[in-house]
Amino acid sequence: AVFPISLLLALISSVFQGLQQFKRFNLILLLQPSLTLIFVILLLLGGVDAIEWMLAAYLAAALVTLIVALFTVRGYWVKGEGPAFPHYGRALLAYGYKAHLSNILAFVNYRADIFLVNFFTGPAAAGVYVIAVQLSERLWLLSRAASTVLLPRLSQLSSDEAKRKRLTPIVTRWVLWITLAASLLTALVGYPFILLIFGTEFVAAYWPLVLLLPGIVLGSASRVLANDIAARGRPELNMYTSILVVLINVAGNVALIPGHGIHGAAVATSLAYGINFALRLAMHRYFTGTPIWRNILIGRSDLAILNSLRKKGGKQ
Repeated sequence: AVFPISLLLALISSVFQGLQQFKRFNLILLLQPSLTLIFVILLLLGGVDAIEWMLAAYLAAALVTLIVALFTVRGYWVKGEGPAFPHYGRALLAYGYKAHLSNILAFVNYRADIFLVNFFTGPAAAGVYVIAVQLSERLWLLSRAASTVLLPRLSQLSSDEAKRKRLTPIVTRWVLWITLAASLLTALVGYPFILLIFGTEFVAAYWPLVLLLPGIVLGSASRVLANDIAARGRPELNMYTSILVVLINVAGNVALIPGHGIHGAAVATSLAYGINFALRLAMHRYFTGTPIWRNILIGRSDLAILNSLRKKGGKQ
């Protein structure tokens, strides 16, 4: 019952993303989980804790959010026929199925290690490993936010290749280095954090977390480059890359988990994310002619941006 509602919410959210109306985008994104939390708290305060009622709370929150989303998007409906797009449906499907398959493969890539850990070592080890995966993937918040903003912006700049070629490397390298700094902090505080929050039973998740961090850092920058490729109307290249990386990830996990357990799974997954980044760097170099180092290394222009931000902050 929730699925069609969630699907429609995602489609409406993408309208606001495409229009770069991020206040409304964030409203739709945050409203449903916030309402779910409120409804669940009210149920618990009323002494109701049955799982069916929790699911009902989730469904009710989705319905309310959908009503708000439909009301919000109504102001963007085109009156009358609107502009003519020759063969629009065909173009939509040709782009959409490639992008969707790429997303499915990316999901498989992100979760293949968990399924294989469970298969080879059992649910107890998988439960420990999931802690490492979930904590490490929190570092992707920045790259996901940047990608959400970047995709419609790059699409809008389709007629201004010079600006697009400047924008993507700036975002890529900043996301890369900020995520690297966050990963180093995570490595420092990860052990006491896991011990404090999850207890001694889960401290074994610390080293898999550390082994996942290099792949997480490279994967954050890879996501930015993938959006640049998608904005150029070539989502099939992301799909092909995802197919190859999934095969590498699965093969690596199958080879390493039996002998090394969850540590092997973390190494294989990190390696797959690194290869994904290398492939996306090569594709971006092919399309734009931009030197690879510009997507990685901080330069004088970045220092100038930092100095400008510092001066603006000082004036405020």
